[in-house]
This record gives sequence, C-alpha cells and structure tokens, in this order.
Amino acid sequence: MGKIKPARKSTRIDMTAMVDLAFLLLTFFMLATNFKGEDAAEVTTPTSISDTLIPDADVMLITVDDSGRVFFGIDNKDSRAQMLKELASANQLTFTDEEVYIFSLMPNIGMPIKDLKGFLSLPPLERDKAKKNQPGIPCDTINNELAQWIVRARLAHKQIKDKDLRAAVKGDKNTKYPVISNVVETFRELRVHNFALVTSLENDPRDKK
Repeated sequence: MGKIKPARKSTRIDMTAMVDLAFLLLTFFMLATNFKGEDAAEVTTPTSISDTLIPDADVMLITVDDSGRVFFGIDNKDSRAQMLKELASANQLTFTDEEVYIFSLMPNIGMPIKDLKGFLSLPPLERDKAKKNQPGIPCDTINNELAQWIVRARLAHKQIKDKDLRAAVKGDKNTKYPVISNVVETFRELRVHNFALVTSLENDPRDKK
C-alpha cells in the first residue's frame, strides 16, 4: 500500500505590519533629516590631511569663490528669518512677511544689504536668474558689510535656538589671498577666534612611510 502524502498548503505571510513600519521609518527620516542646501557658488577647496568634519547644525558658512565673491549662509530657517529682521532694523529697511519667508528659504546670500529688498521682491523666475549673478557681500576696509551679517546672524540664532553659531570659511583654492585675509580679519575684529577652514581630504604623507 502506498504512503499517504499530506496535502500541500500554500504559505501566506501577512506583510501589512512590515509595510506600515517601512512607511513610518521613511516618514521619520524625511522629517528628521537636514537636507543640504544649494551651494552658493562652485568652489574647489584646497586640500589638507585634516579629517575633522564640519557640524551639520548651528553653523554659519562664509563661502568665497575664485573671483573673490563672498557669500553668507546659516543652516536654520527660523534663524535666517530673524537675521533678516535684525538687518532690516539696523539699516532702516522694511520687508514684507512674504519677503522674509522667501529669504528664510535661501541657504546663502551674496549681495549688498541695500539690494536685498529689490532682490526679494522679484518674480520667482527673475529671482532665480539674479541668484547666479550676485556680486557678493562687501568685506573690504571701506565697506565691510560681512561684519554686520556675522553679528546679526549670531544674535538671531541665539534668540531662536539659544545656541551659539559656529563659524566656517569655505574658500576656493584660487581665491586671491587679500579676500580671505579680509574675512579672517573681520572675525578677529569681532573677537570670533574659533572658526574652521573647509578643505578637501588628501592622503596623509605619513601613511606612505
């Protein structure tokens, strides 16, 4: 008599809980992640063997491109909005709520303070074109507006997040030294003695021994 084979039954796995978990994790990472803002300008940084990373939050970044244009940015949206209000108060300027909101979405800026009102009031397409042709923030000995940006940004960030802003300078390797010197001297005059220089990592020559 032949053996009786048990009937084969299909295996069914309920994936509902797994799908729910995947969407919960995806939503969490989307809300918790700080997305990298658009770079102010194309910059090729000099190389060094330092592997110290720049923090992702509470940072003011001053970018200097190869033509010497200076751009300023901070990473927090609310701090950017408050910074514009501080600049407006100090320079007798008035911005609408919409203009403040537009500015808060910009990770960096590179133009004289007097031109901000006209820039922020432009239609979106014209504003996008104007972004590419920003002249840079003045930082020479005659007109050093960069100092204002640094002071107002630190004050605004302290008010919004009750934290101090850390400073970093990202300069192109072909930038002329006097421009970088002006930036460093601005920090010194404001008694900001701790700031990082952004570089690209190169191989440590000691590793070749």
